[in-house]
Amino acid sequence: MPRVGLATLGPFGLVLGMIFRLAMPEADRGCCGVGGFWFLAALMVLAMVRVPSGSRYKCLLGVLFCFGFGWGWMSWTCHRRLARLPAPYHLDRAVEVEGRVRHHWQTRYGQAILLERVRFLHADWEDVELRRLTIFTPALPAAPRRRSPLRAWIRLKRKVPPRTIPWPLQRLRERYAPRFSGNVKTVRLMSWHPQPDAPDSALSPANRELWRLFTANVPAQSWRKRLEPLGLGHLLAISGLHCMLVFAVLRWLSFPLRRPWWRSGFTVVGLLVFGSWMGWSDSVTRAVSMLAGFQVMCWLGRVRDWYRLWTFLLCLALVLDPFSLLRAGFWYSFAASLGLVLGRGVAMPASPLDHPWLPRLKRFLPILGAQLMVLPVGLVFGCEINPLSVIWNLVGFFLLCFLLVLGALAGLSLVWTDLVPWCNSLESALVWLLALPEPVIEALRLVRFPFEPAWALAFLFVSFLILRYGFREWRWYGAMLFCLLFCSIHHRPLSGERLVMFDVGQGLAMMLTDAQGRTLLFDCGGQLPLGLRPESLVRLFGGKDVAGAFVSHHNADHYNLLPRFVRPFPIWVPRGQWGRFHFEQDLSAFIKIPVEAGAGLAWGRFRLEVIWPRGSPEPTDTNEGSLVIRIARPGAKVLLMGDAGTWTERYLDRDLFDSPRGGGAATTVSLLQVGHHGSRSGTGRAFLERLKPDVALISCGAGNRFGHPHPQVLSNLRQQRVPWLTTADSGTLILLGGRPKGHFRFPETGTEPWSER
Repeated sequence: MPRVGLATLGPFGLVLGMIFRLAMPEADRGCCGVGGFWFLAALMVLAMVRVPSGSRYKCLLGVLFCFGFGWGWMSWTCHRRLARLPAPYHLDRAVEVEGRVRHHWQTRYGQAILLERVRFLHADWEDVELRRLTIFTPALPAAPRRRSPLRAWIRLKRKVPPRTIPWPLQRLRERYAPRFSGNVKTVRLMSWHPQPDAPDSALSPANRELWRLFTANVPAQSWRKRLEPLGLGHLLAISGLHCMLVFAVLRWLSFPLRRPWWRSGFTVVGLLVFGSWMGWSDSVTRAVSMLAGFQVMCWLGRVRDWYRLWTFLLCLALVLDPFSLLRAGFWYSFAASLGLVLGRGVAMPASPLDHPWLPRLKRFLPILGAQLMVLPVGLVFGCEINPLSVIWNLVGFFLLCFLLVLGALAGLSLVWTDLVPWCNSLESALVWLLALPEPVIEALRLVRFPFEPAWALAFLFVSFLILRYGFREWRWYGAMLFCLLFCSIHHRPLSGERLVMFDVGQGLAMMLTDAQGRTLLFDCGGQLPLGLRPESLVRLFGGKDVAGAFVSHHNADHYNLLPRFVRPFPIWVPRGQWGRFHFEQDLSAFIKIPVEAGAGLAWGRFRLEVIWPRGSPEPTDTNEGSLVIRIARPGAKVLLMGDAGTWTERYLDRDLFDSPRGGGAATTVSLLQVGHHGSRSGTGRAFLERLKPDVALISCGAGNRFGHPHPQVLSNLRQQRVPWLTTADSGTLILLGGRPKGHFRFPETGTEPWSER
């Protein structure tokens, strides 16, 4: 490998120092782990071995300076950020805010509006600073105009995402970049500029979304769902690929200008206008800066060194906004652009060792390099990778061009209605083509637990060394082999039988897996982190195939995740609520099987039995008609209550359980899932006294508006000396199985429900 210098090692030392400072608190030491320390040691070794002897110690001191500067700058920025975030006493208080509308969308309960340049209009809120704020309002008579000012009285709340999987960056985001929202009680407390009415047209909603995406940067949710299975969802984010198209168009339009500096100035101004209109996201800022710098360097007669320009922009972006390290757009943008730079390679004389196809493949190598560099980034902010995404992204540029043509055709059809049938027909044909490769992609998709940032940075650094200093085309074989080995070994899914209670916020979702990986679901509702699919979640925790699901009752927070599964499966529902499930449109693809007390199922070493509801007495409401399921295994018993409360507890037969604990008798119930998320109407004192469970489990969201778990329920558990675990405090809980290997940390309690009994 040729010699390296400070320009190679310095940026990685700067990023590593910032990551170390972010993860400095003892509670987050896992965000760096041994990977960070080994990476810093590797930088020092390279500085001592691969740097010319005359500047070896200067390079070593330069790496340490970059690391220390990143640490110190991030320390000052963290202190300033924490001082300007809303304090706990600011929450749940009415306050008047003002901001500019970025975009808006429709929710089940009303309108959601994203504001930027937020300003709180109260004297005691002057030190509070938020870049963006989402406010939820009732149904508005007219949608707000984009970029127009909006003023409203809101009640500020903090949004805590569920900790469904062990995501290292989530703890850092909750501390330094928390998400806040505001609720507007009535429309009379708002003032905004209404958006002009759109012309009536038979254009499909998806094509309307595509037109608004390319003209106003409004997210196109329907198209994102269609492209996400292919790994091409990033095409709908206004990113560097769009900037490249704009750059090509501007260069073509500037062709009549005779002087070079006129053409360069016209291109730079056009790029700046495009970035201002679409919004300065991380990817747009990086792409516009690099392309504009490319033109300025040409104008000034300087040598175009893409890598040095990339290095300068990376350091500048981190100094201006160190917390961009917590955003996926920053990592994706700079990793992909580094791959594009490395894919161009270095001009070398022809050699008989070169592959004869190399001249034809050179134009595709930058795209291949970009895809190799973004693979570890996908495992930092997600939990799955698709090896075929490299192939799909080779044609992604052409697909984006087709989407641009379709968007332009949609805009013309709003004026010329004769184009509407053609536009809708093209959309239908494209949707049909996109659905063809989905089965193959789903079969080859890999799931892994999210990487820690230091491991991802080390992965990028090794890939960078291979692609930049590797020997001719052999560097591509080495980079792909290293990528394959690293992604195959590191953070693999769990295996073996286990019972899992997922953290899905204010909902309930549990999974039972036998030794062969066959899976049963017990309720499947709530909220998942953005981008996490239910199939990927099941596979991460050892499930290979979902055979069916027991849905306790007809409440959306117990089944709303089922329609997101690609392959439908049978679901067992209470007999008395079968009609409600039968007419549920979202569950039309699933087979509904009514069950009641007495139904049973053998599942590996587990025995499942439904013990409620019975034919009589009739439940008083939907919650009291929930399925109550007993899961038995040698040495352990689990009782799942769903949303059943104290009314149901009075009718459960004593004969269904062993005798109460005491006098050497066996434990009645090992694990009890507390009914109705720990509300006051569930899990009475008499029921706990009769069961005497070893551990009580409560599925509820952190800071939920219902106040779950209720203090009365916790008091009942405390009086009966029953320890409890909540998903709000502990995240996803693994039960009745072996300890996972280094992925989870459990709270200290007097029992270990996940161990063999």
